[in-house]
Formats: sequence, structure tokens, C-alpha cells
Amino acid sequence: AARPGGWVIANQYGGMDDLTVALARLRTTRSGGTVLDPTEVEAMLAAAGFEEVRTLPREILPPVWMTVGRRPA
Repeated sequence: AARPGGWVIANQYGGMDDLTVALARLRTTRSGGTVLDPTEVEAMLAAAGFEEVRTLPREILPPVWMTVGRRPA
């Protein structure tokens, strides 16, 4: 749980090409996880009431998508 005004960061490994993306999705599914698209994570955070929700450009930390949201103060 984030404190009021705190940030939540969701990281999703995406790979840099079709093969590594497919392998990352397979690994997630085989481990019992759910494969989510960054837009789905944005929608989930927004629906939970987080503000300033966005997915950061992948140039910051390739091959990871970082989706962030701030809990209202």
C-alpha cells in the first residue's frame, strides 16, 4: 500500500524483439502469473484511484516497461 502522495511502480519485462517478448510471456504464464499489457496496468491503477498514471518511455530502462501512478494526497 502506498501512503497518500506515494508512488506505485509496476515493472513488466517486455523483451527487445518478438522472441524475447514471447519467452517473457511464456515464463510469466508458466509461473502462474498474468500477462498484462502496459495499457491494462494503467487502466487498473486509474480504476484504483491513482493519479498521474503513465508508462515511462522504454528508453529509460529497456527492456522493461515501468508503469507508475501516484496515490492522491
